[in-house]
Amino acid sequence: MALRKFKKLMVPLSVLFIAAMLVPIFLKIGESIRAGKNIQKNNEVIAEVNGHKIYRLDLERGVLGVKNKVMQIKSMKAQQGIEDKSEVPDDIVKKVILGELVSNALLASSAEDLKIKASDKEINDKVNEIKAGMPNGESFLNYLQSMGIANEKELKRMIKESIEVTRVLESQQKAHKLSDEDLKKYYEMYRYTDFQDQTFEQVKPTLEDYVAKEYSDLIRNSLIEKQREKAKIVFKDDEIKKLYEETVKPVAEKDGYSFKEGLMYTRILMMVVSAGTEYNEELVAKVRESIQKDLDNLVAVGKAAKEKGLKASPDFVGVDELRDLGKRYFVYLVSSYNPSDADLKKIYDTDPGKYDIRHSVGGYVVGSFFDPTEADKEATKKKAEDLKKTLTPENFAETAKKVSEDPGSKDQGGELGWVDSSTNFVPEFLEAIKTAQKGQIIGPVQTEFGSHLIYVEDVDPANADKKKVSHILLLPKPSEASRTDLIGRLQGLKKELDEKKVTWTDVIDQDKYKYEVKEVFKKIYENSAVPGIGFVEEANRKLFASKVNEILEYEFNGGYFLMVKTNEVPYKKRTFEEVKSQIRNEEALKYATEELDKLL
Repeated sequence: MALRKFKKLMVPLSVLFIAAMLVPIFLKIGESIRAGKNIQKNNEVIAEVNGHKIYRLDLERGVLGVKNKVMQIKSMKAQQGIEDKSEVPDDIVKKVILGELVSNALLASSAEDLKIKASDKEINDKVNEIKAGMPNGESFLNYLQSMGIANEKELKRMIKESIEVTRVLESQQKAHKLSDEDLKKYYEMYRYTDFQDQTFEQVKPTLEDYVAKEYSDLIRNSLIEKQREKAKIVFKDDEIKKLYEETVKPVAEKDGYSFKEGLMYTRILMMVVSAGTEYNEELVAKVRESIQKDLDNLVAVGKAAKEKGLKASPDFVGVDELRDLGKRYFVYLVSSYNPSDADLKKIYDTDPGKYDIRHSVGGYVVGSFFDPTEADKEATKKKAEDLKKTLTPENFAETAKKVSEDPGSKDQGGELGWVDSSTNFVPEFLEAIKTAQKGQIIGPVQTEFGSHLIYVEDVDPANADKKKVSHILLLPKPSEASRTDLIGRLQGLKKELDEKKVTWTDVIDQDKYKYEVKEVFKKIYENSAVPGIGFVEEANRKLFASKVNEILEYEFNGGYFLMVKTNEVPYKKRTFEEVKSQIRNEEALKYATEELDKLL
């Protein structure tokens, strides 16, 4: 989306990547704190932020969540034959998690200032929702403790804080709204890229939503910093206090603005965890240098904005004030760009056809791929059972090369490598090999992919949970009966649509019309992809050649679809006067980007 053109100015401070690892209600965190007595022992208070308690268990849960994520990524890479030796020092993980916990506590304390409070009903409803998703036969307390949560009281505290923090941020986003005048500037910038043929009033809700998302990090960060200025933060543990103090020390400073070391630790963690970057002192130095460069850029752009008389919103403080100025400066550059008609005409004359209205259509595509029925799956299972009778450890690999339908392992004789409970495989597969012995061929195991025959080649002597396995996958094929059923259903739907008994909107919106593909498209061009079907020349040609509202049946690539063209815009040559405003807009965006590049 063109709305993102000046994102390079906006250095992200968001730790949503890290926060996602902190969601404790759904996170299994390992054996080290599974026993209830350990949870109770570790549930001591390590800090208070304006009276809001932070528990040692909160910190441990977050740290183990990050480590769990690292293990998952490494396991996935290992399956692809990629060795990942990246590690993150424990103190860096602790600093990032501790910083986020303090930030959340600051936001939670601001809920009191704003008189925001989660009701008992909301909290209990969420608890009941979690209970409804519990495994059958497991007690609620055991279930909570398996996720590192001491008891129901602790769970309710976490839910309460989550609801209130969310509400605080929502209230701040609603309070920070751009005026219609400012929104119109955004509209004018992107009306020819994102909002063609739409009025300002039509796109105003979209723009408001965009602005809310664009400013969400700035609002969150500034609110946290404002709260931190006046907060009473008390640490019960000297080591924890030292870790926190290191996160709020400046890592980069210029002209009264600064970035804190917490940002550096977060970036390092993200680079190591998501990209597998090796942690070393060189990496630390590079991240530190990049943060200083980011600050230099923000200060330079902020200075240029102030020289033009622009002012940041009072909602923002520190570097977020500079980010706001950067956004305003970009809008100013676009709005103030004023080329002559002669200059614009030169651009038009270079390639006048570029501005013509292309032939396009809008419409709907509904349909499904031919999926196997339960009977088809049973037939595949029976085929796997018969195959298993012929298998031995000696012929397994050769048989896999001949008959397995897993393209990722077929040519390697079904080899999947070493697998354990942390491996990113479907649960049915992992459960099946849990009790299997070395040399055993088990199955068929039914998963969403098909029927698996699994050969356990070896078991790690140091870890019985870790096994080297190969498999043969047989995919269930749709029978003629399943094909006939889908075609019949879609032909029946076509009849209802032709007779106006249902509308296309009904089919798209209502759950009773169960089709894999339910696409609405406003505009596609000749020789482009048909939504839900893809780059298929025949489908595109048929759609463009049809009459408006003529429903077409189309079978392709193992599926059956209904297509309809509901509107059509014919090709139209456009004169310079008709496109002058669009060219000026395109050049203004280029100019603004180039002016920013000069400062960065």
